[in-house]
Amino acid sequence: MTERTAEQVKQAAGWVAASPHAIEGQVDRAADGTFTVVTEGAVAPLAIPKTQAAEVAALITMRDEARALIAAEAADLDDSPQLVRRVVSV
Repeated sequence: MTERTAEQVKQAAGWVAASPHAIEGQVDRAADGTFTVVTEGAVAPLAIPKTQAAEVAALITMRDEARALIAAEAADLDDSPQLVRRVVSV
């Protein structure tokens, strides 16, 4: 069996699998405030300029909220009371 090179060991030790729901190229914000990107099924650090960090964080939040809303709507065939009231009032 061929031994791993030092570079291969370093890469394997730093490899962190992405969430099963993540897609290639997906950008996320880690708990420590840094940004990550899914690359080849793994989570890798992503450098975002400080001047853009707040905007990128807001866009990630909007994306996640939109996904949650779509999932909630897809999980229930009935219209929500809020939607029924809105349709009736129009």
